[in-house]
Amino acid sequence: IHIVVINSMRRFAFPAVQDGIKIALQWAHVRVRDMESLTRKIHKVTTSGPAQLMVFADFDMTLTSFCVNRRKGCTSYGVIEDSSLMPESFREEILQVKNKYYPIEVAKDVSLEQRTQAMVNWWKTSNGLIVKYGVKRNDIREMVAEANIALRSTLSSCILFFP
Repeated sequence: IHIVVINSMRRFAFPAVQDGIKIALQWAHVRVRDMESLTRKIHKVTTSGPAQLMVFADFDMTLTSFCVNRRKGCTSYGVIEDSSLMPESFREEILQVKNKYYPIEVAKDVSLEQRTQAMVNWWKTSNGLIVKYGVKRNDIREMVAEANIALRSTLSSCILFFP
């Protein structure tokens, strides 16, 4: 999963974001399938303001700590999956999705293209379930408050903030 993190607490000038993208695109591990689409999306994010931005990213604990308070931490999706606000039927459905896609994610004999498509499908299906069960912004605040989650201590060195 490739993530671009934008500090949503302030509005950025679009040219500054474009400059940051140009820098990121020079990194060997960064790939963009549709640059025009990405440019339109980033323009919308940077001009709409922080109230319109909500980001979920962290299926694989790249942003969150594995261990929090001597217990296994959860991912951003785990916050919702493990929440007492969610009914058992949600947990059952989301577990079926995980059981379908996780083996593909870690399979050594599946091509990168097939794994990537499976991860996109996993993400879409998971988000569809969150919508289906009517999760609201205030629910997420409560879910985070009860979750065993923390950002990695080294995260600040991985985020590019634009002036």
